[in-house]
Amino acid sequence: TRRRAQSPAGPYPVSVLPGSATRPQIVNTKESQIANAKESGDARIDARTLRNSWAAKYFVLGATLITVHSVREAVRTTPVYVLLLTPLLLWPYVDLISGPFHITLDNAYFADGGWYGAFRAPAIGFQEHHRDPTLIYRMSAYDHVKPITSTICLNWAAAQLFHRHPLHHCYQIWLGALLVLLQLAHRWAHMPRRMIPPAVARLQSWRLLVTPAEHLRHHHAPYEIDFAIATGWTNSILNR
Repeated sequence: TRRRAQSPAGPYPVSVLPGSATRPQIVNTKESQIANAKESGDARIDARTLRNSWAAKYFVLGATLITVHSVREAVRTTPVYVLLLTPLLLWPYVDLISGPFHITLDNAYFADGGWYGAFRAPAIGFQEHHRDPTLIYRMSAYDHVKPITSTICLNWAAAQLFHRHPLHHCYQIWLGALLVLLQLAHRWAHMPRRMIPPAVARLQSWRLLVTPAEHLRHHHAPYEIDFAIATGWTNSILNR
């Protein structure tokens, strides 16, 4: 029920009720102060402002332990051809689910707090990313990948609660690996050409990773198309 607008003071997203005559309120006061400090030349404000909380380190540890356990179980119980075929089937799926995930976090409504406050930190990160797309590669690769480990942990927890499928461990391994690759693919799509590793540039040219040219279309206002950030294959579906 809310839409993105531009602040009179700058480009940081604000929440506005449709049809409201009141002046929009800037969301994330702290983050807008960071933006103003950067624009005024404060050298202390850099990519570190988007680093995650200490809680994210526990998700990293949890995702690592889960993956080690899943590898051990999958090698013991899963046929080799299934282990090799699974990533080929999952990669288009990961591209598809990256779209709704991205759409949600780009919505200024979720940066506002409330009962959905669990979305606030990643939503702020995604929306700050629109203001300064270079942050995604100026921060370390570890800091960029770290948030996705919470999804790996939550997926494992859901499996333990609701089902214990024999192929779950194989799925868990490759979903975790491809979610990390998803984060990196988004990062590589923003890097200057000189910084992109040759092997990555080749995969982009083969459309196995989202290309910089395709992803750049998403960063043109009003930011309403091309939300898939793994390969971009499913953008034609999601854009509809």
